[in-house]
Amino acid sequence: MTVSSSKTHLFPVKINSFPFKKYVGVEQLVFNYYYKKGYKKVGFENEPIADLFFHLCFEMFLLKPNWKKWDKNKSLKDYPKLLKFEPNREVFFNNRTENIPMKWWYSDICFRANGNPLFFPNGVHYQIHKEEIDHFIDDELPNVNFSEIMKQNYLKVMKMRRRYTTFFIWGGKNSIENMENIVNSIPMKLLQYILKELFKNFHNNRSGFPDCWMWNEKKQHLKLVEVKRINEQIGPHQARWLNKFFKNGIDTSVMRINFEN
Repeated sequence: MTVSSSKTHLFPVKINSFPFKKYVGVEQLVFNYYYKKGYKKVGFENEPIADLFFHLCFEMFLLKPNWKKWDKNKSLKDYPKLLKFEPNREVFFNNRTENIPMKWWYSDICFRANGNPLFFPNGVHYQIHKEEIDHFIDDELPNVNFSEIMKQNYLKVMKMRRRYTTFFIWGGKNSIENMENIVNSIPMKLLQYILKELFKNFHNNRSGFPDCWMWNEKKQHLKLVEVKRINEQIGPHQARWLNKFFKNGIDTSVMRINFEN
């Protein structure tokens, strides 16, 4: 075993005993490899993080602005400071959307039209509700019953999905049990950091999480593995999260797969 420059464990391994053809995803090989060691799959890549975000913070997505502070009849162009993330501006903002009154982005019509409440993925929603969201993450979250809040939010999500069939179609698809195992294995400071980064800019910060999330029930142990082929590089966004998890004591490693005939 060696340690890579990203300070995650690097396991150069050769897997040549699986009855799979070369086109089988390398991640599935890893899931099967660790399954024999007592680990079950609890998530893939960014899905567990999106599910945690959804299960724990669902009500924060539904916050409506204090209309005494924000004029509901004004549009985004009237609040240039909200247009903070310039790299994505041309994708998410144009002359049509910038001129739509803010009240529309939080209306029932917006929800039914598969709208995006004030461009949540780009962090505008967070900037408007920063005080409330920060209070929830920093002060309330450490004291909540994770099992209870996730179950309550799950029921609310199901209700919302029946009403708005094209909205809230991401996240919230993993089992509560899997989510409990993950959230109880992540240090609170790391969990808070992840949730806040997603609120700040979901589009930029939602990717790069390890490929394989696995849980050993007997050992009560969470294992994360980033899977790469022999010559495949680790991207900067992947190294960022690998280091975050590793430095916070999570069993995080990189496994390189080499196919042999």
